Amino acid sequence: MFDACGYVIGSDCYLSHDYVAHCKPCPGANPFWCLTTYKLISLGALLKDGLEARASTAEISFYQNDRLIVAFKPRFENDTIYVTHTQPRSARYAVAASNAVDYETLHCCFAHPSRDVLKHARKRTEKCPLVEFSLHDSICRGCAEGKMPSQPHPLDIRRATRPFELIHSDLKDFPVPSYHKYKHRILYFDDYTSHVWTIGLRTKAAALQVTRQWLAYVENQFNAKVQKWKSDSAGELKSTAFTDMLKDRGIERIPSAPNIHEQNGRAEQIIRTIMEKGEAMRHDACIPQSWWEFSFEHAAHVYNRTPMQRLNWRTPYEVLHGSKPDISHLRVFGRGAYVFLPRGFARTSYRPSQS
Repeated sequence: MFDACGYVIGSDCYLSHDYVAHCKPCPGANPFWCLTTYKLISLGALLKDGLEARASTAEISFYQNDRLIVAFKPRFENDTIYVTHTQPRSARYAVAASNAVDYETLHCCFAHPSRDVLKHARKRTEKCPLVEFSLHDSICRGCAEGKMPSQPHPLDIRRATRPFELIHSDLKDFPVPSYHKYKHRILYFDDYTSHVWTIGLRTKAAALQVTRQWLAYVENQFNAKVQKWKSDSAGELKSTAFTDMLKDRGIERIPSAPNIHEQNGRAEQIIRTIMEKGEAMRHDACIPQSWWEFSFEHAAHVYNRTPMQRLNWRTPYEVLHGSKPDISHLRVFGRGAYVFLPRGFARTSYRPSQS
């Protein structure tokens, strides 16, 4: 006699899943007949799928929402083996099954939305097919490749303990040359005081010389030296000449990882803040786009004189200089003003002395 054991997959036209069960040849029966005619179905798998079992000596039935899914009956009277008889699927049933809409199909039809969207789609749309939602999200290749966001960058709560201990720097490009033909803007942000300096550049290569001049300004005006320098790993701020200049001054450079601009987040954030302020003033004043130079500089000037919560509502100017800033000179940006023209500036007796 052929003696073997293994696993078979039981499939039924009433069932929406295949069930795997361990099987052995039926005692006294042809093993090939046993394996090919009867397929064992795991009753435990049916119960785990949420089906309700109703059993008696005459029948074991499984229901889902009071709807009969499959019924098992003894092969003959007083038999302990229960079977269910299946019929070959007709061509019509096969076509209907192939056109059935499941969760994955509906997910693709709705352009890969979330589960919550699909749950509300049936109530808020017409003729939306009813699909079964699994307990766990399946992995969608389209969502994984097309919608995967980068992981949120953890907030760095560490701050410098004194002025010029750590400087954040970055370059900002502008699509339109400014009034004085600047195409770029370099920014220096002090981590301790939150004070910001901006300088216009006609070329990115000028960043090296401008930074040398700014470091000399800090040493002479504030009697301080920069200790650490943090910038992106891109552009002129990572060049060999720029890095050597920092080394010659004993400044430690802290580069960010390639293409991870969030690691230079404070410089990115301050640029966005200054840009938003500057563009708001420029649009409010209805001045040309090439005048971004003036709105950007004025936004930085006002920012340094604005109280901030992280500074206990002091201004960056006060933290750096030790005195409150005088803001009596501030005016509404872009408003009309009259300037006295002395003689020699195209002034004649027939022209006004103001312009």
